[in-house]
Amino acid sequence: MAHPLGHGERMDSDDRPAPEVPTHVLLGSFIRSGQDPLHELIRGARSGDEDAVDRLLNAVRDAAGSAWGDIADAVVVAVPGHLEGGAIGLVTAMARVVAEARGWSVATDDLGRARAVGEAKAGDARDTAAELESLAWRAGAASSAEVIVLVDDVVRTGETLRACVAAIRGAGDPRRVVAVVAAQAEFSTGD
Repeated sequence: MAHPLGHGERMDSDDRPAPEVPTHVLLGSFIRSGQDPLHELIRGARSGDEDAVDRLLNAVRDAAGSAWGDIADAVVVAVPGHLEGGAIGLVTAMARVVAEARGWSVATDDLGRARAVGEAKAGDARDTAAELESLAWRAGAASSAEVIVLVDDVVRTGETLRACVAAIRGAGDPRRVVAVVAAQAEFSTGD
Protein backbone atom coordinates (compact mmCIF):
# COMPACT_ATOMS: atom_id res chain seq x y z
CA MET A 1 0.00 0.00 0.00
CA ALA A 2 1.30 3.45 -0.88
CA HIS A 3 2.12 5.69 2.00
CA PRO A 4 0.42 9.09 1.94
CA LEU A 5 2.43 12.07 0.84
CA GLY A 6 2.81 14.82 3.36
CA HIS A 7 2.13 18.48 2.71
CA GLY A 8 4.37 19.83 -0.03
CA GLU A 9 6.25 16.60 -0.81
CA ARG A 10 7.19 15.64 -4.33
CA MET A 11 5.72 12.45 -5.71
CA ASP A 12 8.67 10.07 -5.97
CA SER A 13 7.74 7.00 -3.96
CA ASP A 14 8.85 3.56 -5.14
CA ASP A 15 5.50 1.97 -4.32
CA ARG A 16 3.33 3.88 -6.77
CA PRO A 17 3.56 4.51 -10.51
CA ALA A 18 6.79 6.42 -11.06
CA PRO A 19 5.99 9.86 -12.39
CA GLU A 20 7.93 11.10 -15.36
CA VAL A 21 6.82 14.60 -14.44
CA PRO A 22 8.33 15.90 -11.20
CA THR A 23 5.23 16.85 -9.22
CA HIS A 24 4.80 19.05 -6.16
CA VAL A 25 1.67 18.13 -4.19
CA LEU A 26 0.53 21.25 -2.32
CA LEU A 27 -2.16 20.09 0.10
CA GLY A 28 -1.60 16.37 0.63
CA SER A 29 -3.39 13.22 -0.41
CA PHE A 30 -6.69 11.46 0.06
CA ILE A 31 -8.27 8.09 -0.60
CA ARG A 32 -11.29 8.53 -2.88
CA SER A 33 -13.39 5.89 -1.19
CA GLY A 34 -13.07 7.42 2.27
CA GLN A 35 -14.57 10.42 4.01
CA ASP A 36 -11.65 12.79 3.75
CA PRO A 37 -11.83 16.57 4.31
CA LEU A 38 -9.44 17.28 1.42
CA HIS A 39 -11.44 15.10 -0.96
CA GLU A 40 -14.66 16.77 0.16
CA LEU A 41 -13.10 20.22 -0.37
CA ILE A 42 -12.01 19.36 -3.91
CA ARG A 43 -15.34 17.73 -4.75
CA GLY A 44 -17.14 20.81 -3.48
CA ALA A 45 -14.89 23.14 -5.47
CA ARG A 46 -15.32 21.05 -8.62
CA SER A 47 -19.09 21.19 -8.23
CA GLY A 48 -18.99 25.00 -8.02
CA ASP A 49 -19.60 25.49 -4.28
CA GLU A 50 -18.32 29.06 -3.90
CA ASP A 51 -17.15 28.56 -0.31
CA ALA A 52 -15.21 25.44 -1.30
CA VAL A 53 -13.68 27.22 -4.30
CA ASP A 54 -12.56 30.11 -2.07
CA ARG A 55 -11.14 27.77 0.58
CA LEU A 56 -9.30 25.68 -2.01
CA LEU A 57 -7.83 28.68 -3.82
CA ASN A 58 -6.73 30.25 -0.52
CA ALA A 59 -5.07 26.98 0.54
CA VAL A 60 -3.33 26.72 -2.84
CA ARG A 61 -2.20 30.36 -2.57
CA ASP A 62 -0.82 29.76 0.92
CA ALA A 63 1.07 26.61 -0.12
CA ALA A 64 2.27 27.73 -3.56
CA GLY A 65 5.22 29.68 -2.18
CA SER A 66 6.96 26.41 -1.32
CA ALA A 67 6.46 24.89 -4.77
CA TRP A 68 9.60 24.66 -6.89
CA GLY A 69 11.63 27.25 -4.99
CA ASP A 70 14.57 26.62 -7.33
CA ILE A 71 12.62 27.97 -10.34
CA ALA A 72 12.74 31.71 -10.96
CA ASP A 73 11.50 31.97 -14.56
CA ALA A 74 8.44 29.88 -15.36
CA VAL A 75 5.13 29.92 -17.12
CA VAL A 76 2.14 28.26 -15.47
CA VAL A 77 -0.07 26.22 -17.78
CA ALA A 78 -3.45 24.82 -16.74
CA VAL A 79 -3.93 21.12 -17.49
CA PRO A 80 -7.00 20.68 -19.69
CA GLY A 81 -9.95 18.66 -18.46
CA HIS A 82 -11.00 15.45 -20.16
CA LEU A 83 -13.61 17.13 -22.34
CA GLU A 84 -12.85 18.96 -25.57
CA GLY A 85 -11.37 22.42 -24.99
CA GLY A 86 -9.19 23.88 -22.29
CA ALA A 87 -8.90 23.57 -18.56
CA ILE A 88 -11.95 23.68 -16.32
CA GLY A 89 -12.55 26.97 -14.53
CA LEU A 90 -11.25 25.67 -11.19
CA VAL A 91 -7.91 24.54 -12.67
CA THR A 92 -7.58 27.81 -14.60
CA ALA A 93 -8.17 29.75 -11.36
CA MET A 94 -5.60 27.56 -9.58
CA ALA A 95 -3.07 28.25 -12.35
CA ARG A 96 -3.57 31.99 -11.94
CA VAL A 97 -3.21 31.73 -8.13
CA VAL A 98 0.02 29.69 -8.40
CA ALA A 99 1.44 32.11 -10.98
CA GLU A 100 0.56 35.12 -8.84
CA ALA A 101 1.98 33.57 -5.66
CA ARG A 102 5.30 32.78 -7.36
CA GLY A 103 5.60 35.81 -9.65
CA TRP A 104 5.50 33.59 -12.73
CA SER A 105 3.59 34.26 -15.93
CA VAL A 106 0.47 32.30 -16.80
CA ALA A 107 -0.71 30.83 -20.11
CA THR A 108 -4.05 29.18 -19.47
CA ASP A 109 -4.90 28.56 -23.15
CA ASP A 110 -1.63 27.12 -24.49
CA LEU A 111 -2.60 23.49 -23.82
CA GLY A 112 -5.98 22.16 -24.89
CA ARG A 113 -7.91 19.12 -26.05
CA ALA A 114 -9.03 18.61 -29.62
CA ARG A 115 -11.51 15.94 -28.46
CA ALA A 116 -12.81 14.38 -25.27
CA VAL A 117 -11.08 11.37 -23.67
CA GLY A 118 -12.14 8.92 -20.98
CA GLU A 119 -11.48 9.74 -17.35
CA ALA A 120 -10.12 7.09 -14.98
CA LYS A 121 -12.30 8.17 -12.05
CA ALA A 122 -15.39 7.62 -14.19
CA GLY A 123 -14.33 4.01 -14.73
CA ASP A 124 -13.24 4.61 -18.32
CA ALA A 125 -10.36 2.48 -19.56
CA ARG A 126 -7.18 4.46 -20.10
CA ASP A 127 -6.15 4.82 -23.72
CA THR A 128 -2.71 6.38 -23.59
CA ALA A 129 -2.55 6.94 -27.35
CA ALA A 130 -5.97 8.64 -27.41
CA GLU A 131 -4.98 10.79 -24.42
CA LEU A 132 -1.89 12.03 -26.23
CA GLU A 133 -3.63 12.50 -29.58
CA SER A 134 -6.36 14.58 -27.94
CA LEU A 135 -3.89 17.19 -26.65
CA ALA A 136 -2.62 20.23 -28.55
CA TRP A 137 0.27 22.47 -27.41
CA ARG A 138 0.20 26.04 -28.69
CA ALA A 139 3.16 27.79 -27.09
CA GLY A 140 1.81 31.32 -27.34
CA ALA A 141 2.32 33.16 -24.05
CA ALA A 142 4.39 30.25 -22.77
CA SER A 143 7.12 30.71 -25.36
CA SER A 144 9.60 32.85 -23.39
CA ALA A 145 9.88 31.22 -19.93
CA GLU A 146 12.63 28.71 -19.10
CA VAL A 147 10.33 26.23 -17.32
CA ILE A 148 6.74 25.10 -17.90
CA VAL A 149 4.74 24.42 -14.71
CA LEU A 150 1.63 22.33 -15.31
CA VAL A 151 -1.14 22.91 -12.77
CA ASP A 152 -3.99 20.51 -12.00
CA ASP A 153 -6.35 19.96 -9.10
CA VAL A 154 -5.76 16.23 -8.54
CA VAL A 155 -3.26 13.66 -9.76
CA ARG A 156 -3.80 9.95 -9.38
CA THR A 157 -1.58 7.97 -11.75
CA GLY A 158 0.17 10.85 -13.49
CA GLU A 159 -1.05 9.63 -16.89
CA THR A 160 -2.58 12.98 -17.86
CA LEU A 161 0.54 14.88 -16.79
CA ARG A 162 2.74 12.51 -18.79
CA ALA A 163 0.49 12.97 -21.84
CA CYS A 164 0.73 16.75 -21.46
CA VAL A 165 4.52 16.56 -21.43
CA ALA A 166 4.47 14.25 -24.46
CA ALA A 167 2.28 16.78 -26.33
CA ILE A 168 4.68 19.59 -25.42
CA ARG A 169 7.66 17.49 -26.55
CA GLY A 170 5.81 16.39 -29.69
CA ALA A 171 5.41 20.05 -30.64
CA GLY A 172 9.21 20.41 -30.41
CA ASP A 173 9.39 22.21 -27.07
CA PRO A 174 12.47 21.02 -25.12
CA ARG A 175 12.01 23.03 -21.92
CA ARG A 176 11.95 21.59 -18.41
CA VAL A 177 8.41 20.66 -17.38
CA VAL A 178 7.27 20.19 -13.78
CA ALA A 179 3.84 20.06 -12.16
CA VAL A 180 1.98 21.50 -9.20
CA VAL A 181 -1.22 19.80 -8.05
CA ALA A 182 -3.50 20.56 -5.14
CA ALA A 183 -3.83 16.92 -4.07
CA GLN A 184 -3.01 13.35 -4.88
CA ALA A 185 -5.72 10.70 -4.97
CA GLU A 186 -4.28 7.62 -3.27
CA PHE A 187 -4.93 4.06 -4.32
CA SER A 188 -7.11 2.04 -1.97
CA THR A 189 -7.20 -1.73 -1.87
CA GLY A 190 -10.37 -1.74 -3.98
CA ASP A 191 -8.99 0.46 -6.78
